[in-house]
Amino acid sequence: MNNVRAAMGVGLFVVAAVVATLVFVGYSKRGIGKGDGTYQLHATFDDVTGIGEGTKITVAGVRVGEVEAMALKGQVVDVRVRLVTDVKVWSGVRGPTGQLKSSASLTRLQASLLGDSYLELGVGASGKQLKEGDEIPLVVTATALQQTLAKMDKAADIIPKIDQITSDVAKVTHNAAQVLGSDSGADKIAQITNNLVEASAALAGSTATLQDRLSKGILAPGGDLDRGLHGFADTATKLSELTDKVDKLVGRTSGTIDAGGKSLVHSIENIAAVTDEVRDLIGKNRAGVDSSIGTVSTALKKVQDALGRVDRVMEHVENVTADVDAGKGNVGRLLRDDTLVKSAESIMASSSTLLKKYTDLEIGVDYRLAAHAALYNAQDPLKWQSHLTLRLQPNPNKYVSATISSNNLPVISTFSRVTNSAGGSDPPLVSETFTDRQPSGLRLGLQYARRFGSVTLRGGLIESTAGGGVDLSLWRDRLAISADMFRFTEDRPRLRASLLWTFVPHLYVWMGADELMYPTSRMSLFYGGGLSFTDNDLLVLFAASPKVQIGN
Repeated sequence: MNNVRAAMGVGLFVVAAVVATLVFVGYSKRGIGKGDGTYQLHATFDDVTGIGEGTKITVAGVRVGEVEAMALKGQVVDVRVRLVTDVKVWSGVRGPTGQLKSSASLTRLQASLLGDSYLELGVGASGKQLKEGDEIPLVVTATALQQTLAKMDKAADIIPKIDQITSDVAKVTHNAAQVLGSDSGADKIAQITNNLVEASAALAGSTATLQDRLSKGILAPGGDLDRGLHGFADTATKLSELTDKVDKLVGRTSGTIDAGGKSLVHSIENIAAVTDEVRDLIGKNRAGVDSSIGTVSTALKKVQDALGRVDRVMEHVENVTADVDAGKGNVGRLLRDDTLVKSAESIMASSSTLLKKYTDLEIGVDYRLAAHAALYNAQDPLKWQSHLTLRLQPNPNKYVSATISSNNLPVISTFSRVTNSAGGSDPPLVSETFTDRQPSGLRLGLQYARRFGSVTLRGGLIESTAGGGVDLSLWRDRLAISADMFRFTEDRPRLRASLLWTFVPHLYVWMGADELMYPTSRMSLFYGGGLSFTDNDLLVLFAASPKVQIGN
């Protein structure tokens, strides 16, 4: 009778705890409803990953609506949202180029790296007010993390262009890098630079001297040499005129000298005088003329030497560029070898794959408590067993779970011993049976599971011993029938069968029988309940919970 009362008390406690949890969860996840204070709009999404029915819609962080329903239409998804009537949404206007401006928008945002998303509503600022059944014109489905990955993918298209640019630059930079990479190269560059500086200085000095001579000396315009040359020209003209006159005079008379002959003699005397004056002028300024001519020759020679050095430098630069283009030297190998670019692309691809696996990973937590009643001995009190399980599930078809079990169920081991009897009795052997009851405590489990349709196979450690199990999921995974067999190292392996019913999301009842292979000595019935949730459930719960203010 006491056992029945204890069992009923435990059952009532479990029922009360389940009801309290249901009320709390239902209140925390309560939506805005479908009353008169709401209206429905719809939007077209090309990707609804992380969005489901009940996903919240916020404006500046304040919840103003939720996703009511979703329907696939071809390659896009029609999402029905319900908003409170206090929120006014505008259609926007078209600009001169046809671009929509100041319109309402829905943006999918990621709450964390775990993959949960919500919708941020931009109400718009102009146009007509959207009414019941209208469509929100602008939808942004890419999250910040996805935009970053897309940019990383686009960066791979730029790499070949960068490779081409670096190859062109390599034609000039590689040989220069080789020259600058050694002490002798640096000395050569310094020597060439000094030579160019000296040549430039000498050329500048020579040019200045030549300009001074041409502007101030005898070679200057209007100077002695210029005037002398003009005199020579005038004299030649006059000599030509006199020659004509002489021809005429010689034709008229051969024995007499008329006035033209006298003029000719006078002109010849003038020519002699002019010639003496020019000779005297050049004789007096011979040093200046020779100096000017020598300075010009020296300047031209220095200019020619400088141009020769520049030609040698350019030839050396062309040789360096050719070596870089051929891939010689450190810089040439760096610019021509695409191993670095391929390694960078491989690292980016691996990082993208790893990040996608991390965002798709779902973390689940399960806690169950059960009371065991022994059938073979009704006088034994109820024994309790609890299980805390952490589940890592990269996709819906496989997961890895780690379990800690705490209970007061002893592990019973039975073995027999045969000994020779004393005194020569018949029979001469004595058979004895011993029962070893190991104390209860913490036991660990680690299992790997794969799902095939509605059947899930498990294997690994169950309560610190090797074992395996199978689960059959029915009625949209709300009902599960399970069987576990473990403790194969003992003489009697342990077989456990159970039925799990999830009557509301995240809450279930659990019942079954343990030690089924030995109904007369070990078999027990158990019943209890449990709570199961994922990281996404926690995010939704925290987002929907009211703010707590401490103090005034």
